[in-house]
Amino acid sequence: MAHALSVYDRLRPHLIAEDVLRRLGVDIVRRLGSEAYCRPLCHESTSGESLQVNLHTGRWNCKACQHAGMSGDMIQFVEYWRSGGRAPSHGDQQRSSEGHREAVRWLCEQFAVPFEFGKLAGDPALDVVHMFAMAAHERLLRSPDVLEWIRERWGFDRGTVESYGIGYMPAPILPQIVAEAQRNESREAFRSSGLGFYSPAGRFETRFAGRVLFPYLESGRAVYLIGRATPWTPALDTGARAPKYHKLTVHSEQRPHVSERITNDHLYNEPVLATTDVVVIAEGVADAVALSSIGVPVVSPVTISFNKTDLERFVEKARAQEIRRVEIVFDNELSGSGGYGAQRVGRKLVERGLCVSIVTLPLGPKQAAARDEVLKRLGADRFAALEAADPRERKEIIAAAVTEEAERAWIAEQVEASKIDAAEWIAMEGAGAAGRFNAVRRSAADVVTTEIENVGRTIDPAASIYDRIAAFTEAVQLAACVDERLARIEYAGQIAKAAGKGVTKAEALQRIVAARKLVLEGRKEVEREEQPKQSAGVPSLVLLPPDAPHTQPAAPPPPPSAPGAPAAPAAPRDLVTSEHDRYAPVRESVAKAVEKKAPEELIGRHVAQTVTLSMGFVVFRTPEDLVLIRGNERVDVGGGRLSGAFRRLVYMASGLMGSKPAHRGYIDSVVYFLDLDATPTSDVSWSHFDEEEGAVYFPTGDAGGRILRILPGAVQRTRMAEAKVPAVAGRSFRSLAFVERHEGGIADVLDLLRWISISPSDRLLLVYWTVCLPILRRVGEVPIVRIEGGSSSGKTRAVDAISFLVNGCKSSSVPTAAALTSNLAIEMLTIDDNREARDMNDSLRSTLLQATGLGARQKRRGNSDTETVIERACGALLMNGIEPIHDGRSELASRMLTLRSDSRFRATDSPVSNHVLYSGVLACRDRFWSEAVLRCAAALELDQRWGEALGLEIESIFGSTRIGRLSAYLRLAYLAWVAGEPMESRQALLNRIATPWARAFSEVGGYVLQSLMHEELAVSAMRYVFAHARAQAKEVVGTDERHAFEGRYRESSTKSDAYLGPVSSAQLARLVRSAGKELNAPRAITVDLTAGQLLARIQDGLGFLSDAGFEVEVLTTQRGKVRLVVYRRPPAVAAAPTEAGQDPAGDSWTGHPS
Repeated sequence: MAHALSVYDRLRPHLIAEDVLRRLGVDIVRRLGSEAYCRPLCHESTSGESLQVNLHTGRWNCKACQHAGMSGDMIQFVEYWRSGGRAPSHGDQQRSSEGHREAVRWLCEQFAVPFEFGKLAGDPALDVVHMFAMAAHERLLRSPDVLEWIRERWGFDRGTVESYGIGYMPAPILPQIVAEAQRNESREAFRSSGLGFYSPAGRFETRFAGRVLFPYLESGRAVYLIGRATPWTPALDTGARAPKYHKLTVHSEQRPHVSERITNDHLYNEPVLATTDVVVIAEGVADAVALSSIGVPVVSPVTISFNKTDLERFVEKARAQEIRRVEIVFDNELSGSGGYGAQRVGRKLVERGLCVSIVTLPLGPKQAAARDEVLKRLGADRFAALEAADPRERKEIIAAAVTEEAERAWIAEQVEASKIDAAEWIAMEGAGAAGRFNAVRRSAADVVTTEIENVGRTIDPAASIYDRIAAFTEAVQLAACVDERLARIEYAGQIAKAAGKGVTKAEALQRIVAARKLVLEGRKEVEREEQPKQSAGVPSLVLLPPDAPHTQPAAPPPPPSAPGAPAAPAAPRDLVTSEHDRYAPVRESVAKAVEKKAPEELIGRHVAQTVTLSMGFVVFRTPEDLVLIRGNERVDVGGGRLSGAFRRLVYMASGLMGSKPAHRGYIDSVVYFLDLDATPTSDVSWSHFDEEEGAVYFPTGDAGGRILRILPGAVQRTRMAEAKVPAVAGRSFRSLAFVERHEGGIADVLDLLRWISISPSDRLLLVYWTVCLPILRRVGEVPIVRIEGGSSSGKTRAVDAISFLVNGCKSSSVPTAAALTSNLAIEMLTIDDNREARDMNDSLRSTLLQATGLGARQKRRGNSDTETVIERACGALLMNGIEPIHDGRSELASRMLTLRSDSRFRATDSPVSNHVLYSGVLACRDRFWSEAVLRCAAALELDQRWGEALGLEIESIFGSTRIGRLSAYLRLAYLAWVAGEPMESRQALLNRIATPWARAFSEVGGYVLQSLMHEELAVSAMRYVFAHARAQAKEVVGTDERHAFEGRYRESSTKSDAYLGPVSSAQLARLVRSAGKELNAPRAITVDLTAGQLLARIQDGLGFLSDAGFEVEVLTTQRGKVRLVVYRRPPAVAAAPTEAGQDPAGDSWTGHPS
């Protein structure tokens, strides 16, 4: 019966060294190959590099403090780091170490693994394997003769030995191992470890004696061993020489006494699979060590000829870790066995869907010389035949060519000497090995490409097209096996080129596509035939066939029943009762399996398959969580604390309940297998932009998961089940239907919006800003739209009309900064109603600044005191309020399109009831969006040629307000409008921004500029100081000038010009604060203003100052000091009207600021 997984078992797949270092905040000072050099905590390091971590194996040590126990695996590293540099616990100390327990607890929190004290203990057999390996490692470090043998054979120095935990178990074996094996408490662990056996005399014996040991390290801990024979390896009892390699004995039916945790389903250096998408397979374990040491992501099965079981195991692991290409490095040898084995395994991997290349190592001078000797003796023809022959026939070729036995033996020696493996090649190349090996990898031969080229060399150009393409049948079938679509397309081009004139890429691709269908059908048949066998005594688990596609159309929401009333609530997202009933047999079968104590892995995999295969959910992995999507249904797993929606889903699919302690391990296993099947993505939001395709996926929000795929010049319809993209409509979004007869949808909405209180120019901007919302994630930026006006001016009516148009319901609120961030992460449109300047704080201001650039913010995870999550702004923001909220900050004002609300803009036939307007908008909604997505596609196509020039023109219209920084989105809005104009008039509209749009942009820019001039800090400061100076100025006898501030301020009594300076920023700030106090200025002027703040605002707001009538000259003294001279000119832009006697901030004046 399978043992329950310990906490260590659950953590081990997550403990990728580089990820753990990042989570701990460890600063990597330098990288060299797979080694990371870090600043230690245990002592002051002059170099800052004595803490060394191998990013592939997870082993670490402090070079200065290793003697004091500063070394170990990744859990020990966490203990070391979180304790501030104390030595971690080792061996039996860990059972009682609070530091070790806290390190495990911290890791469990990081990776959402339940921390259960009762499951902290690991498997005793694995503990013995690790102890045995580390004892051998310590012995090797004290064995100079063995270290020298290793250096001569493979080129490994002491540092490599330490990083990879390589060891040496002498013969007889170490006394401490013998003593530990004799203890009654340890005998069962040793017996089940697979390391050896107990003799009739009761003494522990092992075949690893006299061997160099290579431990398979996962997160720095040995989980398997292989031993290499050495000159010190004793002969067998029969007197025969010991075999070259000896592996750990593993659990099997023939050896049931060996622990079930002792298996050979490990690859050497396997953890590296989780850190790369291109992996190298090396023939031998020493080759893998050598390649890993120079930073190559490499694994080794310790053979080049996979058996079927090992092959399937590797493919499963590669798929689980999303490996997109495999590169095989074989021993370059004249015997040909390495190359033959690499080609054979390469084809098998291709047949299972992987892209595979073969890397051929260049020969060294010694190997090249040995080959030359063989060439001289055999002659060029026989040597060529030798290289072309099957490896099994090469000995016969040599035997036929050379009759004398002594000479044959000499040639055999030369053949052996001509061999080079990865370890020898890297040792030969020395310090430059990493760079040169990367160059060798770039010239690797793709297996399918090699097959195509081989066939191409046999093609008769005079043959018919049919015969030439038919010659590639086997190559076509091989190409069809590859899962990577772009690779299959590339192979089609190669086949067409190799087949010659008349054979097109399309024809070759068509044949590959046809063969691909047969490949997929064959794989499904194999999966059905090779379902995992259930454990003995465990009832069969029921796996239902896939649900019927969710295609039922969603009814449009009814209009509100009363003016201003919200729309009817959406249908509940919980799974319907009929589905609950459908999965009753599954729950019953799982309950029986749990009762029989079935393995957690078996049930976890089964429930995950039920969720994905039967229920049809697609799993995505974001940096923060797992998210399941089916149709328009979204279920967040919940990170460290499972969400209620996910718990309900798991219960429906299995009957497992997190509230039952006996079920928790099974549910953890479900999450694990869902994670294995997950597609990585940065986020799951209301739309998705695929950068490779250049396509935007826009869900329509219906239960069937319909999605509109928007490309430049085209809109395609698909479903979530086919597209499998991380997009699901937001919570506020009611479903819409794409309709063929959509003409006039946008025009009808524009006509209806004559009943809201904004000008025709502003309505044009608002509607086309809305039109382009589906593609805003492709643009990467979107301006905030804010509607400002007095009380009862109709602001709320305007934003609610847009809410009904976009979301199909009223969705406005006044959210907190945190809630606003959460809404922007999942909703296409968030509405912030009645947001005023008094509500603004640093957190909200930061959120608004992030929103336009679709930036990200970090916040605390719910139900956690320590964990955080990243939320990315993915949608647009529509706001309203009475007064400006930018507080004179141009960086915020320049990210907004501020529209003005005034009841005089509303049409005279406007209905009193909002209900009439909202109902009309809802009636147009499907046609509006059907036309809008087509306009978006047309705009994207037009933008490719005309966008850049139009964007520059828009920037120039907005001028110093800098709203033009968002021209990428604004020009698409304009182009969407152009796409609806008659074809004959479009050219003129593309050459120059049309007058209605230029006027709309200009009006918005002018309004923002006026509000900034009244609230912009630098402008306000200059007005206060010049007003005060003018009031204090005295006439200078004999001149037409008046002076103040000890002559720093001067003005002409006959002209309107005046200037202040030269002054330092500190002097200017003091003058401004003094003037502010005299003129009752707000606190921002009288108290909070600093010299640095004022200088930064002046430098940032030179354009606004100029428009307000101030010019600033920056002077530099001989000592490098900055001095300012401020000139007052007649203002370029008239100030917006204010209340009589009020300053721009709303306080009374005792003087006049202009």
